[in-house]
Amino acid sequence: MQGDDAGRFNPAQPMTRAQFAALVSRAFTPAPRRPAQLFRDVPAGYWGGSAIQTAYRGGFLSGFPDQTFGPENPLLRAQVWVALISGLALLPNQPGNLRLLERYRDRATIPDYAVNAIAKATQLSLVVNVPDIAQLNPNRVASRADVCAAVYQALVLQLRAARIDNPFIVRP
Repeated sequence: MQGDDAGRFNPAQPMTRAQFAALVSRAFTPAPRRPAQLFRDVPAGYWGGSAIQTAYRGGFLSGFPDQTFGPENPLLRAQVWVALISGLALLPNQPGNLRLLERYRDRATIPDYAVNAIAKATQLSLVVNVPDIAQLNPNRVASRADVCAAVYQALVLQLRAARIDNPFIVRP
């Protein structure tokens, strides 16, 4: 993950959909699973255009019904887990154990589209909740730190990164 022009990571800054597309494209180099899609709001020459196509074709992200992508829209925490579970094909035939969601005090706020993916992400230890492990905050804008932690956990799952003993990783 790259910092800004001054070399700062800016962990509290929100991550946009285009930035996330760039990150997952670099981290996972997804193979295409669907054809390219032209998005009305991603002009030719846009800095993240190639990464958006890679993330889209690899199943990490989707566009909207109006043929837009929303590259500068902030990413929600729930969307991060949905994207990782989808892009890494971790939920094909075995949904996550929904009882695992009982550990989150705010489980009632999980969007319907994200319930199975978040259960699976919890089962696979992709969820990192700082400072309160029982507070999921699925509808909060994902910070760069939130995304980095989830992507790192996905790399651990793939045995591409060392496991870190961290009290904020939600374990099944």
